[in-house]
Amino acid sequence: MKVLMLGWEYPPRFSGGLGAACEGLAGGLAGLGVETVFVVPTDGGTTATARARGGPRIVSAQELESERPIGGRTSVGAQGPTGDARYSWLVAGHGASDDVRLRRLFVDSPLTPYLGASGYAHELRRQPGAGSAVYGADLGAEVERYTRAVLGLLERERFDVVHAHDWMSFPAGILAQERAGLPLVCHFHSCEFDRKGWNADDRIRDVEALALERADSVVCVSGYTRDKLIRHYGAVPEKLVVVHNGHTARSHPPRVETPGPPLVLFLGRMTNQKGPDIFLDAACAVVATHPDAKFCLVGDGELFPQLVERSAKLGIARNVHFTGFLEGDELDTMLARTDVFVMPSVSEPFGLVALEAIDAGVPAVLSRQSGVAEVVPIGPRFDYWDTDALVRILCELIDDPERAREVARAQADALAPADWKERAATVLRLYEGLAG
Repeated sequence: MKVLMLGWEYPPRFSGGLGAACEGLAGGLAGLGVETVFVVPTDGGTTATARARGGPRIVSAQELESERPIGGRTSVGAQGPTGDARYSWLVAGHGASDDVRLRRLFVDSPLTPYLGASGYAHELRRQPGAGSAVYGADLGAEVERYTRAVLGLLERERFDVVHAHDWMSFPAGILAQERAGLPLVCHFHSCEFDRKGWNADDRIRDVEALALERADSVVCVSGYTRDKLIRHYGAVPEKLVVVHNGHTARSHPPRVETPGPPLVLFLGRMTNQKGPDIFLDAACAVVATHPDAKFCLVGDGELFPQLVERSAKLGIARNVHFTGFLEGDELDTMLARTDVFVMPSVSEPFGLVALEAIDAGVPAVLSRQSGVAEVVPIGPRFDYWDTDALVRILCELIDDPERAREVARAQADALAPADWKERAATVLRLYEGLAG
């Protein structure tokens, strides 16, 4: 079995759970003997990091890109690259091999996870030199450029299945299905309604809707996501398969059990979807009765400046610390000092950060509007709009450290079966059914 896997985040370049999930699944499949080629956008900094780590050879975009027209049944134009009007807004590498079963192919691109049109324009302005002369002039054009790179690969190698992760890679997956006759698996780690709610970008939503129609099978990271795709997109239920994200347990530094003020942690992107404003509102209420309590927000994103300003306006600036994005040893050190982790997401398809916190021995307080609650059925829950409930939970755990430790132990025990190899075996059975 040889799989063409498409995504837009993979270590060492990542900003959230998507990259960790892609790495876990691809690694799990490799462990089962599946040959996987993972095509991912990346920038010069990431490829430099790969080279510094003794990583694979880098090739140019021109070596990879297909010279054939993007159009499936029609050329690019009014009907878009697949002959569907919903692609009319869509007007690509670096290569790397890791081992025999798993190869990463880096396509030089400023595409990053969770980008919208304005975010891409900002990334393009940050590129050295005349970036617009190399990259797509807008988000749609750059997605097409990535798609062309994938089609170039299809002209050089044969595959049994194409597996596309989230919307930026869906156009390439659909064209691989059309050009090479490959079974198509579309993997929804999130959808536009998760990211933007009713302010969704209709163009992105249309790409997701078309993917749901064209895919032979759709993998959803949770039952929560499955229900959302049915409700908001009219997805065919029989196509949808729930495969929860796995989690690979790893060693963490010992817990820091020293006297001092309690520390409550938010870990995630600073966007409305993740609920950092809800976290600050709860912090303000907790500080009123626990004036020494500390609250730390780890992550970066579009709301970062406003959140810093808001903490000052709420009068809790001395209780709140913003670290920016952390990973590796720095994140481990933070988790070792944390007393309670909160995931206040407004809409969270899964929430791998919760598993990371639980694995580190930290009790996790989870929004009911999350998929991770399906694999961690133990512990305190709240509805994201009910700040009072969150405040009560936090005060109870802060006032009763032994209760907090009991929650952490119970949640850690519930993680035992959440293994990536098990998840990969489920996906492999799906491949085998589609490929015959």
